[in-house]
Amino acid sequence: MVSTRALVVIDIQNDITKHYRDIIDNLNAAIDWATEQGLEVVYIKHNNPSPGSRTFKPGSKGAELVPELKVVTDNVFVKTKASALTSEAFVDYIQESGITEFYIVGADATACVKSTCYNMTKAGYAVHVLSDCVTSYDLRKIDEMLAYYAGKGCEVATLQELLENDQAIACVKDRVLPAQLELYQSCDGDLDRVYGEAMNGSGYFGRVIEPGRVYELGYERCTCPKVLFGQITDPDQCNCSRQSILYILGRLEPNSSFEVEISETVLRGADYCRFRITKESNHPQVL
Repeated sequence: MVSTRALVVIDIQNDITKHYRDIIDNLNAAIDWATEQGLEVVYIKHNNPSPGSRTFKPGSKGAELVPELKVVTDNVFVKTKASALTSEAFVDYIQESGITEFYIVGADATACVKSTCYNMTKAGYAVHVLSDCVTSYDLRKIDEMLAYYAGKGCEVATLQELLENDQAIACVKDRVLPAQLELYQSCDGDLDRVYGEAMNGSGYFGRVIEPGRVYELGYERCTCPKVLFGQITDPDQCNCSRQSILYILGRLEPNSSFEVEISETVLRGADYCRFRITKESNHPQVL
């Protein structure tokens, strides 16, 4: 079955900036992640057919994908302009495959990645940019470009954040999420009731800080299986719990946006795990 999601690797070719070596390990890790998750992996190559061109000449070594890059599919498409969507073969492929969600990595952040992200969001696709998997001729422009992508509607996250989110979803989707959905429905979709009345049971508690907007969710002990079985002691694992809460809230209220902050956790030396939840606005959330 073809996935509706794809990882798109843009212009990691021999003629690209030498800075690709700074991100090649992350690129290959992203390709591994995409393969494990069943995403389509697509490679975009730039060609410059202009007679006087010195780089990206069709058929040249400079136009080939760099040897360090993992190539795991035959989905390689050629473009001659900045945006990947100018490749008719690529557009035909995603339309025939029903792909509607893209994870973007590659080069150049100020040119081809920028144009691809802009045109994809304009076309109505869901676009994620892995911030530590993009590079540029001018590294000073990276932060500016990441802000640009976010401003155009892309979700910008690091590869590690993406991996943590996947881990968080796997941990709660089969048991915790159905229970939370049932609780939410029993409270008629009122989060004030969920956190003020219902979210108080054996080992956990809730509190309404600001009605309709700010809540607290707490646990009397760490509930992470990996911590309980002694597999993990790193306090950064608490970010997985934060992502789990975000994921559940996004399924309870898909037309709302939430922020979840770690107040304190057992792994960080506290007596309880407590998370502050802020309902920010009413627009679709991308997780």
